[in-house]
Amino acid sequence: MAKEPLFVLRDFVQSGRLAEVKEEGDMIVFGDELRVLSNTKTVYKDKSQDEFVTIMSAYLLAKNKVRFQYIAEMAKRKLAKFLGQSEMKDLMDFLSGATNNSAAGNIIGEIALSAAHERSQGDGRPSKRPR
Repeated sequence: MAKEPLFVLRDFVQSGRLAEVKEEGDMIVFGDELRVLSNTKTVYKDKSQDEFVTIMSAYLLAKNKVRFQYIAEMAKRKLAKFLGQSEMKDLMDFLSGATNNSAAGNIIGEIALSAAHERSQGDGRPSKRPR
């Protein structure tokens, strides 16, 4: 099952390992755990623009949480989704572990539903029964 990049980022933020997250070309690399395209959409939905936030936007926020102008400039240069002030606070609360949910919706519940759906779908191969 694929890991949700937003939860991987949250784990890195909460464990103090954010410095291990790097940009490599058009990829965000989470140490040895995961590599994703920087424009990968996460489960966090920005209600004001009715769009899912990219992992690049979430990463830039985690990396530069108090420097609003710097985040805006980085977002423009990297073509990442720019978050408004209320979304920044809400998403940062989630990434830091201050909350498991957000104004954008029940993030934990969305992941659980997605995982349950993936498990119910299987991998598309016929099952092999032991003889």
